[in-house]
Amino acid sequence: LSFKRAHRKHKKTSSINGLSILQHDIVYFCGDLNYRLEYDDNDREMVIGLIENKDWQQLLLKDQLLQQIESGYAFADYHEQKINFQPTFKFEPGTNKYEQVKKRMPSYCDRILWKIKKSNDKNGVYGSIDNDESTIDEAKAKEKIINC
Repeated sequence: LSFKRAHRKHKKTSSINGLSILQHDIVYFCGDLNYRLEYDDNDREMVIGLIENKDWQQLLLKDQLLQQIESGYAFADYHEQKINFQPTFKFEPGTNKYEQVKKRMPSYCDRILWKIKKSNDKNGVYGSIDNDESTIDEAKAKEKIINC
């Protein structure tokens, strides 16, 4: 089942209050999304070096999730906080050392994405439209997040 088909199917489902999940003002999608850094296995030591040098920007050039969002294949209109930390996958249990047995590529698997309804969406309450451009009132959106 493709993401687009699943998204359409999910959009039709109702919750208790009659709204689908995607009709709410703020939607979070979080967890182990299992997207990886798309480097070759033999690039692992280079990736470790990028991590040691805190070169997050270079690492993220190969991030599968960001590539999917940019190309429009997944999570259209979702946002993510800027990543400025080392990959969260895969550490030896109880340590801050990347696992050495299977030598899996460090990656950003654990993600938090969100989508805030814009004023031109049905029943949107957080934006305003100026000259056909939507802008989001971030203060009202943050207030809504805090009060949920």
